[in-house]
Amino acid sequence: NPETYTYTFTHTLNTFGINIVHEWEDYDNKFNLRPSEVSYDLTRSGTKVAGTTGSGTDWKTSFNDLALAFEEEYKVAEDVEVEDYTTSLVSYDSETHTYTFRSVLKVVDVHVEHYWDDEENKYGIRPETVTYTLTLDGSEIDSASANIEGDGLVATFEGIPESLISHLGLAEVNVSEYTTDPVEFDDESRTFTLVSHYRRPEVETPPNGTP
Repeated sequence: NPETYTYTFTHTLNTFGINIVHEWEDYDNKFNLRPSEVSYDLTRSGTKVAGTTGSGTDWKTSFNDLALAFEEEYKVAEDVEVEDYTTSLVSYDSETHTYTFRSVLKVVDVHVEHYWDDEENKYGIRPETVTYTLTLDGSEIDSASANIEGDGLVATFEGIPESLISHLGLAEVNVSEYTTDPVEFDDESRTFTLVSHYRRPEVETPPNGTP
């Protein structure tokens, strides 16, 4: 009987992986607006073929076991959306197949203006400095002390999340010998305005004939 030989061929698909790194510019998540995860889409020739998420552990994720033969066709979609942030692809390393995204918190500046109703400090009692405290939902998040030289802008708080503007407040400012009106806020200019009034104590006039 002729001998029978069996040959087994193993075909191993050559594969590669795509890595994703996500960076954040949000003051180390000071305002707790960073999401718990971010979604990314993998496309091949423009068509979505897979999805994955990156989380707050190290903000790295990957697509693995992709056919090396189609290496040039695989791309990670650049339109990654993160609420309250502006997100963009900042780099791609072709050697390591690494996409790096960066999300920058959308922020604005908030101003404080203080006006004085005291006959231009006629009596010289206006304070030299005043401290202004910015609050978020009633809790202090920043403060600034300003030298008082006249009416107008006295403080600017930078890097305030745009989405939290409606939750901001300015703590009550107490100025000795002055009465300060309730704080007003202008949404368009993002400005808190205070007006402090000084009223000179009235001197009682003694009745006629009183020594």
